[in-house]
Amino acid sequence: MWGDGMKKWIGVLLISCILFLSTGCQTQQTTAIGLVPLDSRPCNTQYAVLLGEMAGYEVLIPEYGLLDAFTIASDTDALWQWLDKQQCEHYILFTNQLLNGGLINSRSLTQYQDMDTFFTNLERFIAGHTDSTITILSVLPRLLPSQYDTALWQYQKELAAYGSSIDQALQQNQPLPSRPDGVPEELVDQYLALYQTNYELIQRLMSYTDAHVSLVIGQDDAQQYCPSNIVYRAIGEQAGEHVTLLHGADELTMLTLARYAAEPVALNIVYSDETFTDAYYPYEGADLASIIAEKAAYANITVDSHAQDTVIIYTDSASLERTTALLEAAYDGYLGVADIAYTNKGDVALTDVLLTNDVFQTVTCYSGWNTASNTIGTVLAHYQISKQYVDTKDAAKAALAFKLTRYSEDQIYQGHISNNLRGQLSQAKQMDYTTAFVDAAAYEVATNTLTKAFAPYGEKLKALAVGEQQILP
Repeated sequence: MWGDGMKKWIGVLLISCILFLSTGCQTQQTTAIGLVPLDSRPCNTQYAVLLGEMAGYEVLIPEYGLLDAFTIASDTDALWQWLDKQQCEHYILFTNQLLNGGLINSRSLTQYQDMDTFFTNLERFIAGHTDSTITILSVLPRLLPSQYDTALWQYQKELAAYGSSIDQALQQNQPLPSRPDGVPEELVDQYLALYQTNYELIQRLMSYTDAHVSLVIGQDDAQQYCPSNIVYRAIGEQAGEHVTLLHGADELTMLTLARYAAEPVALNIVYSDETFTDAYYPYEGADLASIIAEKAAYANITVDSHAQDTVIIYTDSASLERTTALLEAAYDGYLGVADIAYTNKGDVALTDVLLTNDVFQTVTCYSGWNTASNTIGTVLAHYQISKQYVDTKDAAKAALAFKLTRYSEDQIYQGHISNNLRGQLSQAKQMDYTTAFVDAAAYEVATNTLTKAFAPYGEKLKALAVGEQQILP
């Protein structure tokens, strides 16, 4: 339900927008890409499908029933069987899904017990697909232990502080800290073992890389000092030409899609406040400038202040006035907006200017969801995909759908609705946000409440989307 529910809700919005699209409607030979996603959330499934359609890719994803469902792990055997039936030019495979059963489950050490079986399946798959390119992605665990591990979670603060202090000591050449008081030794060992196990997993994965098998290492919810940084640095020292390290997680599928058939392109990056370039944003293991540089390089984008195409990095709410002026300026080329002023939502102070007709038509892509890495990677992936755009009606629909979805989720849902919605549901039905994923009656109440809350914003988007649209410059 958790994948299907979100997919149905976004469909309601898109159906409500009558789209009149000017396009040449040429036929296009599609490229098939098999995707076993990080997890079943729309950011790792639906967004990739839409971006793929813009570039003439057919992104094939296992049926939702085979994927993870929130805390319920996927059927990994069934996923390998699904893969064996596909015939694709490219494959994007997440170990977090194929080995662990999804991102949430990859945060638990117990989900790594079948590693040998995983590698047996991987070897067989690679051997049987020598004519395809295969990108394997593996996302390192976050700083906090899994909230679904009741033993570790009760010591979450102590373990996270300890893990951070180890990395800080290593980075600053200081003595290692003593173990945290009051935390059982076996739980400390278990917490650290998760990172060691991931290090061993990645070492084995690197041995499979060659001209047609590449490896991408991501990093979930980190910070300047955290245990996954230790693994990240160690792998970086060993990585060969077919191994890439990228901070972030949920945007990596989109960036990998953008990388296919990507020609070098130039992009002007404009910061609303340049003093933030060396800032560490929440959940990031690197500073802002480094994150932008690595993602741009992976997508074959050169940052050039003289480029016609532009992405605005909205760094903080204090730079609202300058950002508004930047949005209302004249642009001849692509204009993207990466809204990282807040975590887990777009800045609602931008809503009025973003929903004016002139700015809506001028902005090619807006993103403002979850972490800075997620937001920036989404815009950069969209930009590179826009350079591979195929002039078909399906591509045009996908481009507008992607834009409307970003406005709907990042600005409207995350910014204006989410917190109030959770409060209403908790007060009315004594349920938290997880209940709607496992209880049909709760799901119906949540959906109906969301529909009513979204309605006035949906009317604004509908008004903007009706009529001829400028999909790309």
